[in-house]
Amino acid sequence: ERLEINGVKVALLAKRNRGRTVTVASDFRYGNVKTPTGHGVMDVLVGPMLTRGTDTKSRDQISELMTNLRMQGDALSFQTDHDHVVAALELMGELTTKSTFPPKQVKQLIHQVKTSIQSKTDDPGKLARDAVNRHFRTYPEGDPRSAMTMDEMLAALSTVTRDEIAKWFADVIGTDHGQIVVVGDFDVQAVK
Repeated sequence: ERLEINGVKVALLAKRNRGRTVTVASDFRYGNVKTPTGHGVMDVLVGPMLTRGTDTKSRDQISELMTNLRMQGDALSFQTDHDHVVAALELMGELTTKSTFPPKQVKQLIHQVKTSIQSKTDDPGKLARDAVNRHFRTYPEGDPRSAMTMDEMLAALSTVTRDEIAKWFADVIGTDHGQIVVVGDFDVQAVK
């Protein structure tokens, strides 16, 4: 069944399966060519920040709730089961509308991402990718369509602030244009 809910295209395919599993996948379109440049690092940070705190739940509470709801994946695309899909979708809604970007969690995530990138700075495959991206760059540096090199990503991570991430989320990212697909063993009316 295909429908539209608040501007979001939804496709539901209910079918029985042995494990009573349900897969939820979403893709939200945001920004455009006129979106402010120089924020390529935001996509790396915003997604993981959704599960690090809301106005009513801490990171630990969110993590425990995702475990209890048998959610495997992230806040926007996950697998769960028949008994937990409705509550998992409700949590997804809360995470995409009420995330608070706690300052301590922002610092921790930035440190984790920087450490991960720094551990790959001598990887021949990553260095080759950076060289190809620089050589064939068709968009100016900072353009949202331009792939960032590891050095550019590290530089951006060194200067980004919690307020910039929260503002980017509030001003640019939204769930009003996108698609959600739910496939598996679920009650269609309850999911709607």
